[in-house]
Amino acid sequence: MAQHPHNPETQHYPPPPDEAPKGDATGGVIPYKNGKALAGYYCAVFSLIPVLGFLLGPAGFILGILG
Repeated sequence: MAQHPHNPETQHYPPPPDEAPKGDATGGVIPYKNGKALAGYYCAVFSLIPVLGFLLGPAGFILGILG
């Protein structure tokens, strides 16, 4: 009897991992371990406020590069 490739009884799947990978809820978007990058992140986010953008935008850009 030939084995059909789409038969679920003949397909072999890898075993499930013992434990799901652990990570933070942000998925690595917020650089909480790097101080300069974190300050640049917050400056960039708050630079979206119209008046603060002129001051925080360049500061966020420079801190992001340094971080």
